[in-house]
Amino acid sequence: MLGPGEPSAKNSGLGIAAHEISQYLSHHSTLTIIQPDDMEALDAIENNISLSKQRVNLADFSDFNVISEISKVNIETAISPYWSDQNTSRTPNKQEALKLQNQLNDFSNQIAEAAGQVDYDAVYAHDWITFRAAIDIKRKLGKPLILHVHSLDYDRNCGNAGSWVFDLEKEAFQKADKIICVSHYSKDIINSHYGIPEDKIEVVHNGCKQQDYPSYKSPFKEKIVLFVGRLTGQKGPTKFLEIAEKVDELYPNSRFIMAGEGDLYKSLIEAGAHSAVASRFHITGYLQEPDMIKTYAMADVYCMPSVSEPFGLTALEAAAAKVPMVLSKNSGASEVLTSALTADFDDSDKFARHIVSLLKNEKVAHHIASENKSLLDTLTWDNSNKKIMRIIESTTS
Repeated sequence: MLGPGEPSAKNSGLGIAAHEISQYLSHHSTLTIIQPDDMEALDAIENNISLSKQRVNLADFSDFNVISEISKVNIETAISPYWSDQNTSRTPNKQEALKLQNQLNDFSNQIAEAAGQVDYDAVYAHDWITFRAAIDIKRKLGKPLILHVHSLDYDRNCGNAGSWVFDLEKEAFQKADKIICVSHYSKDIINSHYGIPEDKIEVVHNGCKQQDYPSYKSPFKEKIVLFVGRLTGQKGPTKFLEIAEKVDELYPNSRFIMAGEGDLYKSLIEAGAHSAVASRFHITGYLQEPDMIKTYAMADVYCMPSVSEPFGLTALEAAAAKVPMVLSKNSGASEVLTSALTADFDDSDKFARHIVSLLKNEKVAHHIASENKSLLDTLTWDNSNKKIMRIIESTTS
């Protein structure tokens, strides 16, 4: 498995999903993971590779179960799976794009070198930072290749298909034996925009981590509307600010919290300070899990106005916390959380009306939250991982 690295603020939902999948695969196969080392601790490529197989203890990740039976090879790299938010476009900054391509080539060569010293039946690769190495391994060794797509360059660049990462993804999709994606929404994009036949693509929705969300009294008198996600164009944070202003016009007794970090962080702080809701608009930055749980518990409505959202694990987290929600129609989460209210990502008026209807009508809000919470009973990682294992087995048989 070519993975994205351990769960961290840098790889967000991708890291969590890969971690949950690897736990299951480790009990049903002989699993070796080749992955980036701790990206948050690195400022540059150091061209250092460790080929010694280690028993890995994830004690540092106290919120996740310990994996003790997986062989891992950690490769140091500064590449982030979401780097393309800023740096992959052909037009704005060619120097940065070239630098990233060189780093990716170096990282991919190290992965291929490590993979050549491991005995395996199939390559299972997660998202674009592993795809160049996956293509090279398949070409050299002829091993079956399964790609798992959690996020596309098409999503990260808000529907623009003009980057070299898009081209890399397309090449990988063409050469893969099977593609797993996290929603029918993503499958349609891979089919229509990347030109990949539907019968090559399997949909496996993400699971939900089973967790208690205890009650927590809000320190604010107003009702709270919550946004959680990377502060990038893809996630629609500027649209959330626009929605907040429209909600305020219809329901002044409201307050807005934006939890996350990203390249729009500073500009959003400035925009929020000059907005009509400046005194009731909070940007928290990235929240660790204990604080995030409290924030979900405080929220009255969860809002996800993503421009293009392959899935949206935070929507499942909000559902688990019994927070009623309004989701972008351009999201995988809306496929499984069928009681959620939805709107087109660019329809801030409809988003605002839906949010206000939930703030005003507690019975309706409670019903929607309860229905979505009950849907999580079948949205387990165990069910998702069984589907993934069957796809891997069918590809290697």
